[in-house]
Amino acid sequence: MDLAWVALQQAQLAARRRGGEAKAPRRRRATTTRRDGQEPSGFAAVLAGLMAD
Repeated sequence: MDLAWVALQQAQLAARRRGGEAKAPRRRRATTTRRDGQEPSGFAAVLAGLMAD
């Protein structure tokens, strides 16, 4: 376990020296529209509508 920790620390230090920084990949948010141009309903809204009926 300690050996893995040391290897991780060395890899992170080497990356910093090279100028790399650990960045989380950007998440793309899909904007979906239906054919009639309206946004799709969320699950909670559909469930609330079903419960109301």
